[in-house]
Amino acid sequence: MADVLGALELLGDALGPAVRDGHLAFAPDLRAHIDEVEQLRGAWGVTLTEARVAPGLADGRTPAEVAAHQGIALGTVRSHLKRRYAKTGCAGQRALVERVRRRRLR
Repeated sequence: MADVLGALELLGDALGPAVRDGHLAFAPDLRAHIDEVEQLRGAWGVTLTEARVAPGLADGRTPAEVAAHQGIALGTVRSHLKRRYAKTGCAGQRALVERVRRRRLR
């Protein structure tokens, strides 16, 4: 059941806020998004919610935009980022984004 709920959360991330408003205007490659989040979870030992933040930042979103896109508070995004830095050894947001982008090039 947790896997199903996690997949639904990822679906909301990939499709964006338009789905929450009852509209489906654009759907990026959902499988690639889910795979990326799962790879980040496994590689860095982070939680699902922590893993969901980094791809948005790597796509060029600000923490505030990631929060709005995921329907969570900016403070929650910042909290996830702080835990993520500690778990990955990244010195900050720029280093984290660079690591995610390097993983995408593999």
